[in-house]
Amino acid sequence: MEFACRELQIEPTNKCNLNCSICSHGLFGVSQEKDLTLSEFRSILDKFQDIESVFLQGLGEPFLNLQLSEMISFASQRKLFVYTTTNANALDQKIIQNMISSKLNELRISIDTFDDALYERIKIGGSLRNAIDAIKLINQKKKEYGVSYPVLRLNMVLMKETAPGILKLIDMAASLGMVEVSLIPLVLHGKGMATEEHNVSVLVANEISGLILQAEELAKKRGIDLVSGISTERHPDALAIKQFIIPKCYHSMYIQSNGDLSPCCNIPLRFGNILKEELEDIVCGKKMRRLRNFLQQTKPSCHDCVNFAYNL
Repeated sequence: MEFACRELQIEPTNKCNLNCSICSHGLFGVSQEKDLTLSEFRSILDKFQDIESVFLQGLGEPFLNLQLSEMISFASQRKLFVYTTTNANALDQKIIQNMISSKLNELRISIDTFDDALYERIKIGGSLRNAIDAIKLINQKKKEYGVSYPVLRLNMVLMKETAPGILKLIDMAASLGMVEVSLIPLVLHGKGMATEEHNVSVLVANEISGLILQAEELAKKRGIDLVSGISTERHPDALAIKQFIIPKCYHSMYIQSNGDLSPCCNIPLRFGNILKEELEDIVCGKKMRRLRNFLQQTKPSCHDCVNFAYNL
């Protein structure tokens, strides 16, 4: 089947400044740390002539790569929509100025909660105050430069502990100039806080549905888009929330900082290495063709897709 790639998710680095208790990086680490170089980034984009956007995100904190702003600038010069996600703990004035001057279109900030103690349980080694100060500085610099970018959006992992704070989170997001709150289900890793006992599904069904209804009403009042994040179709409690994306695997590819290519960041399968192999050879490979045919024929949920991929 023909595959039209419209977006690339590229990991600038697999290094991180935090050890989050709900993240595979914080829980298991990586086998070898690696920053993507600017020359490697350019060579990757050269192989994808028809893409429309670049998502600079992987397992690590993107802004730990000192060449990130140059990557953003290079992609922007090609008229691509460029966005990334950050925990905001590594952002300083210089990084924020480079972020704006490089014309980053959108910044998604992972906060999860505005409760200091809970934040520190989830984002081990992080500081909520540092994150908030960074957001305020971004807004200040945007005003000074007279620009509307990067547009700020907030990512919240929806779990048993964070769900009760969703109303406060929406209020705070609005007060910090954010336009969206994306609710992302907890991915279970069987370790840390990424276990079933912390899953939002342990709450009484009418309790979570009631919270979501209140959240939707408040978000509308505060001018915030409340949407559901990746993989919510396997979480019935989150289905009432508007989806904001078509599953990325239908139009995207994920490239790790070492060049390994996968259909998405949730499937840790290596289909080839874009820095060492030709793109056509990877896309036409047996595993990739089988997965694409499966997607086209069945339109699966992320959960079904992961199960299929592990059996390729």
